[in-house]
Amino acid sequence: MTVLEALKGLIEFEYSNNDLFNLKLMDQGLRSNATFRTYTVIQRGVDLALADVYLHLAVHPKASEGDRSISFDGKELRAARRRLFNKWGMEPPESPTRTLSIDGLFGENRKW
Repeated sequence: MTVLEALKGLIEFEYSNNDLFNLKLMDQGLRSNATFRTYTVIQRGVDLALADVYLHLAVHPKASEGDRSISFDGKELRAARRRLFNKWGMEPPESPTRTLSIDGLFGENRKW
């Protein structure tokens, strides 16, 4: 099985936009035609690529292909994305719980 096939197997619906899947895998440093193995770095990359697919679908909640269309629940997709990041001990980049600390910029430590 390829990394692309593994990623597509995690999606609970048929979505044939391989360009989206390939782009999200490349963002994680994975080649879509590479053989899927159970190494942690590959599993993590596939999970985080899936999280990015979920974010894309949450922002674009309606998709159509030919005579078929599907709608997505953005709130549920964002929750699934958060669970995937949490699985790897991470927070999604857009998470409101993340803080940015800028030391010395204004002569003191501020949290944004």
